[in-house]
Amino acid sequence: MALKAGDDALPPPPFRVVRRVSCRRRPRATRSARRALVAAAGALRRLREAGYVLVVVTNQTAVGAGFVTVETVGAVNDRMAQLLAAEGAAVDGVYCKYGMPNAIVPAFSSDTPGTKPDPAMLLQAAETLHLDLARSYMVGDQPSDLQAGVNAGCRQSILVRTGGGANVALSDIEPGVAVADITEAVDWILNHA
Repeated sequence: MALKAGDDALPPPPFRVVRRVSCRRRPRATRSARRALVAAAGALRRLREAGYVLVVVTNQTAVGAGFVTVETVGAVNDRMAQLLAAEGAAVDGVYCKYGMPNAIVPAFSSDTPGTKPDPAMLLQAAETLHLDLARSYMVGDQPSDLQAGVNAGCRQSILVRTGGGANVALSDIEPGVAVADITEAVDWILNHA
């Protein structure tokens, strides 16, 4: 039975956070990319069926650097959400931060941009969606993703060894857990919940 966010009779539901890769990379509409999305969606669907709220948090400093616009990032996020929803893995929220110190785009220049490892996006998601961070998991492929989970008070941060996570040293993720991919991350969460 899935927990319902905001139901006074139930504690706030746990949630799982997924890091989305930067828009700085050129998107490819390949069969292998589609297969990867379907595999990820299948794993995320299992979390949703277990009552988890799915949230995406993403540093998009490419906006502050002037490589892409907020609208482009929004369009990519919308398409990702549509594709995941079509596979039964709808996300409940997508949170982005665009800032960086000395950004080329002045509106995004900040010494405190709120990008990971700052927990700002996780705290915002928890407040907006009435979630319990202490019962939640942060999954990502960068040490900053895992540190954001630690900084926000998440139950556990999990490194996936896909993307940038393939080259992360285990000593960089303490006290995190490392797994091969999103499917193993979901298995770990469901086995330790």
